[in-house]
Amino acid sequence: MKKTSLFFCLLLFSVVLMSSCQEKEEDKTVNSYSYGFSSINDNGLGVAKDEVKIIEDAFTDGFMKSGLAANATNSFFTLTGDTENCNSTVRNTCENVHRSLKAKQWKGNYQYEVTHVKSKKIVFQCNIP
Repeated sequence: MKKTSLFFCLLLFSVVLMSSCQEKEEDKTVNSYSYGFSSINDNGLGVAKDEVKIIEDAFTDGFMKSGLAANATNSFFTLTGDTENCNSTVRNTCENVHRSLKAKQWKGNYQYEVTHVKSKKIVFQCNIP
């Protein structure tokens, strides 16, 4: 009887241990994001190059400060963790950058996007101005 009870206790412990390990593995999802302009219109004024650089630098700086772009290359970065949490982190960072950009005067119109690569879901999109 004791051997049977011990066996079931060990079996239960193993199941709990395995399920907790599986949950932690799920939290290690690698989420890839692409970012950049989906639309650029300088209204024929020839200012797009300068304004695009300002916008790109603002987003890159925002990503760097929040730790998102530590591994960014060529308009692409990855985050590890739960997809919804990662999407929320990306969205919050982008909203902060967008707020700072809205305070500036723009001659052109630009649309900027961040997309979750696997799901093809646009995580953030903004129009400037």
